[in-house]
Amino acid sequence: MRLKRILFVILIIGVATFLLGFVLRLKTPPAPQQVASIAEMELYFESLADNNTPPALSVMVVKDGAVVYQNGFGTANPYTNLPADENSVYHWWSSTKIATVVAILQLEEHGKLALDDTVITYLPWFEVGYPSENTTPITIRHLLNHSSGMPDAGVELFRWIHPLEAPSVNQTELVQRVLPDFAKLKYEPGQKSTYTNVGYMVLGAVIEAVSGSSYEEYVRQNILLPLRMDQTGFVYTDAMLPYAAAGSHPAFDIQALLFPIIVQAADVYIHERKDGKLWFELLYNDQTPPTGLIGPADDMARFEMMLLNAGQLDGVQILKAESVQRMFSESFIPITSTMEKKTQAAQQRGLGWAVNGSGSEIAFSHPGGGPGFGTYMRLYPQQKLGIVLMANDTTPNWTQLADLIAQIDW
Repeated sequence: MRLKRILFVILIIGVATFLLGFVLRLKTPPAPQQVASIAEMELYFESLADNNTPPALSVMVVKDGAVVYQNGFGTANPYTNLPADENSVYHWWSSTKIATVVAILQLEEHGKLALDDTVITYLPWFEVGYPSENTTPITIRHLLNHSSGMPDAGVELFRWIHPLEAPSVNQTELVQRVLPDFAKLKYEPGQKSTYTNVGYMVLGAVIEAVSGSSYEEYVRQNILLPLRMDQTGFVYTDAMLPYAAAGSHPAFDIQALLFPIIVQAADVYIHERKDGKLWFELLYNDQTPPTGLIGPADDMARFEMMLLNAGQLDGVQILKAESVQRMFSESFIPITSTMEKKTQAAQQRGLGWAVNGSGSEIAFSHPGGGPGFGTYMRLYPQQKLGIVLMANDTTPNWTQLADLIAQIDW
């Protein structure tokens, strides 16, 4: 009886917190339907920062191989009075997945694997529960476009974090340990696309198996360093720390309520609760292939310019033009989740990207979001236009913000 009473109280608190959070979120300044100038766009972004939704927003736009806009709004770190700009360092969270796609395509170029190879070819321990005896085995392509049928992690994503002083996590060992909890497929591979972080954790193990190095080291040596993304990596370096944004989350939110319940030793990660915000200490993700990168908008813009320039930047070829073209034309599969369609404003998913529009207006996007931070990439390959958005909370409606930016004649 006492346990039931406790659970009932927790439920009531949760419902009340959710409702209060919903009311408070209504205070976010509504986005205009359109903007006629950069000044109008900036006026709205400033109103968001003034309202702490988010406290900091870094924005960059690239066009025809050059940066045409960069600005920051609000304060990236209130404890160091760091203003937001293109150099502010944020967690990429799920935007990391596009770097993982690039790594896989590089390894295919080098003859180390093929997208239609089965995963078990490279990971003999990869055992999953298929829906039937005649099921097509999961391939690397299925993992890339989220059509494997593997379930996503839920509250586990909140648990798979560690403080800065903790040792790094071996990605292959992590996948081997947690795979049994996600081994029962939800549907036949290739049938539809349902977002799953676990699938990209498996891709990280594939990269480690065929490259002979850790996932993090492979990405560092073959993507970050050649692109001179000097302030981006999987750990905070001494050079990055002065620019590190402080992560936050609305205090009156169901996730903020659940965080101390779900996460063991949650106080280690919480700096304070202040001004309606839950402020986080700096932390790392255990699962790096789907969510591990940390860096500024300036480096993400360089990554986008490489993709928009047929895989090359400053004379360095990261991907062959043919591989980039495949990224923007292959393996499209319908998104069936109503929530995903709404949040990503897309009907299809390709090799990592959510895909929307057609012809010269076709757009490829990927959001990222987790404790403390949110990010968003959008590319218009036909227009050679790229948009970068980074924030130190997850309140922005990324689709709305990117739509406003895309209205400007850059």
